[in-house]
Amino acid sequence: MDLAMTKKQFRQNHPVLQRPVSGVVAVSAGFTHSLALKSDGTVVAWGVNDASQTAVPVGLGGVVAVSAGNSGQHSLALKSDGTVVAWGYNGYGQTDVPAGLTGVVAVSANGFHNLALKSDGTVVAWGAGTSDTGPNPHYGQSIVPAGLSGIVAVSAGYEYSLALKSDGTVVAWGAGGPGQPIGDPNFGQSTVPVGLSGVVAISGGGTHSLALKSDGTVVGWGDNTYGQTTVPALAQSGVVALLAGDYHSLALKNDGTVIAWGKVSNGSILVDATVPTGLCGVVAVAAGGGHNLALVAASAPPTINCPANIALPCSIDGLVPVSFAATATDNCDATPAITYSIAPGSGFPVGTTTVTSTATDASGNHSSCSFNVTRPALDFTGFLPPIGGADATGGSFANPVKAFKLKSTIPVKFTASCGGSPVLTGIHTLQAIKWSAATTSAPPIDATPTDAATTGTQFRLTGEEWHYNLDTKATGMTAGKWQLIATLSDGSQHSVWVEIK
Repeated sequence: MDLAMTKKQFRQNHPVLQRPVSGVVAVSAGFTHSLALKSDGTVVAWGVNDASQTAVPVGLGGVVAVSAGNSGQHSLALKSDGTVVAWGYNGYGQTDVPAGLTGVVAVSANGFHNLALKSDGTVVAWGAGTSDTGPNPHYGQSIVPAGLSGIVAVSAGYEYSLALKSDGTVVAWGAGGPGQPIGDPNFGQSTVPVGLSGVVAISGGGTHSLALKSDGTVVGWGDNTYGQTTVPALAQSGVVALLAGDYHSLALKNDGTVIAWGKVSNGSILVDATVPTGLCGVVAVAAGGGHNLALVAASAPPTINCPANIALPCSIDGLVPVSFAATATDNCDATPAITYSIAPGSGFPVGTTTVTSTATDASGNHSSCSFNVTRPALDFTGFLPPIGGADATGGSFANPVKAFKLKSTIPVKFTASCGGSPVLTGIHTLQAIKWSAATTSAPPIDATPTDAATTGTQFRLTGEEWHYNLDTKATGMTAGKWQLIATLSDGSQHSVWVEIK
């Protein structure tokens, strides 16, 4: 798992983390404070600190699990040596870790009590509820049922406790147990549904409970005043983890998305539990009283697929429009934005043009791919006599193909074809460049014709040939080496060297 993770916090009306923390591997949400466990075994805490619940003990390290007490204003840390450290509010002894407690493999804090699961499958509890009589909040939540063993997970509710057995059944004790009259704080949260089995995870909230079954479905019981035990259809498949908050519930799905239902505290009112738009790539969640935490893995960039290289036919046009589209998928963003170095529908010149497509998701991750658009030039057969040759056979500065007299007229002729058919349309032009040395040239000048039938620098069509009668005098061509350049309508150019004497 990539440990370069970030935290996303929502519905938090209390101080929030002001700087990013890297290497987070687990999170826990209390009523008004939050805990994050880092890969180096240290703990970061933030939020309300009225009972020092965010004052992580100096030097605390080697931590493998954390739990923030919801409403209890206290925090727990399980160390790699199996011992437990507690800090924060201690009004009910919830930070007085039992002497000699070792061999712990999991901890859970809620309300004003704690649960510790030991490696031998037994459970230790402390804090409020060490008796089942007395003033609120004593409901026996810290009185572990005699002989309880074979436990593989524990979860502390507000005034009750849950334990998951290795056979997939659930044991509960404290407020809301069987036979207790319904009414605050008894809402049946400790009355496990008859026949419940195949459970792989449990979570105790304020006054309701959740169980995740091995088939990925969720069962809820207890208080349903705000719909917190009415599991939505979307949370009845593919669920890998669940959390019960005070009056709401969260389910983490195997696709990294989160489902929320019920109500959360928003100051003095309760509002619908919602999930931030676009939240995905989640690997762990935590439900508090008025806020939730999502641990998000560093998301991968989108996967982008470019079209295959595009080969165009020849054309007399200077630019040929081409339509194309890349596709992209992303594990978080359903519609990553795709941009192009050259927009679809743009005109493409002769030659090979590379188009780069870039996909960017909502988190700013991006990836690119490229493809080529290749367009052939018109088939140019060369300049016809009296010049002859062109390009590779068009001579050089040292060896012009033809010599013409000063102030003479040079007949410049050529033919071209496209797809085997002669080119009979288009605007094709002529320029001349004088060279004083093999590497030194003057600016190109537009050719001037001798016949009135020719317009400016444009060749005229005669039969299937393109003609231009070049007036060397009117063009200003002096004695020396000249390069004649014909620019065809598709933008391709062809040249030949001549000498004026």
